[in-house]
Amino acid sequence: MHPLSTPVLSIICGLTLFGVFVVSAIGAVRKPDPAKLRDIWLKFGVHIGLLALVLLAGAMGRFTLLPVVLFLAYRGWLELLRAIAGRYGAIAHPALVTLLGALGTLGGLVGGPLTLVTGVAIATWSAFALPMLIQRRPPALHGLLATAFGMLFITLPLGTFLLLGAESYGALAFMFLLLMANDGLSEGLGRLFGKTPIWPDISPNKTWGGTIGGLFSCLVLGYLMRFLVPEWSPGAAMAVAGGVSLFAGIGDLLASSIKREVGVKDFGHVLPGHGGVLDRFDSLLFTAPVFYGVARLLGGS
Repeated sequence: MHPLSTPVLSIICGLTLFGVFVVSAIGAVRKPDPAKLRDIWLKFGVHIGLLALVLLAGAMGRFTLLPVVLFLAYRGWLELLRAIAGRYGAIAHPALVTLLGALGTLGGLVGGPLTLVTGVAIATWSAFALPMLIQRRPPALHGLLATAFGMLFITLPLGTFLLLGAESYGALAFMFLLLMANDGLSEGLGRLFGKTPIWPDISPNKTWGGTIGGLFSCLVLGYLMRFLVPEWSPGAAMAVAGGVSLFAGIGDLLASSIKREVGVKDFGHVLPGHGGVLDRFDSLLFTAPVFYGVARLLGGS
């Protein structure tokens, strides 16, 4: 177990207590009907459970984190291809493309960024060529575009997450704690104080109140958790925390845009209260590659 696992667990406990306070306040102030309140509590419980699961797996090493990454990649690909096929038509050999997309993350298990990029490139070319060679006819263009997008939106970020866990558990914990805190508190504080949506045509539930609350929470947490990345100055830790909040919001909007384009409410139903893997981890997928690059520049990875 990594030496930082104990303070990370303490942070999770602190976030859990604050989350209980926020959800209780939603029940007291907004007074949703009992069924809706139960859904909010369920969503909060799953959120904390996922936070603890991923960070516990990361604390035990890259090979323990690997099954988590492979599961997220596999489910993410299933959800993406199913959504696109439902809107534009069948995609050739989706099971093969999904398998290759998940295996493309393995480049993050050993080596460095070059190994990861090479693994993703091999997975991409294979996912382009093999379905065409098997079916012996031109593949649908939307299938090729979905494959290319999936490699950039799912495989590369999750491979980067695995690579980050192999190089610096402190940096991985710093990023993931911020992402989950930003997502949870943005929604919770948005329910309490949010009224004005930022982009109603994309995500009507994403409000200015929730976004500002999430950003402020990230800045405070970034300062308090700077011991996880001791190579960074307090100012750098807070700046990165603010960037994490920004990119997390953009990732959420991107996923919402895709759902609106293909006409689905959620990508899946594997996570109670959250929907699919892409619904829950869209912010991670958009943020991880940028965070990894910044961490290497700052010396935290």
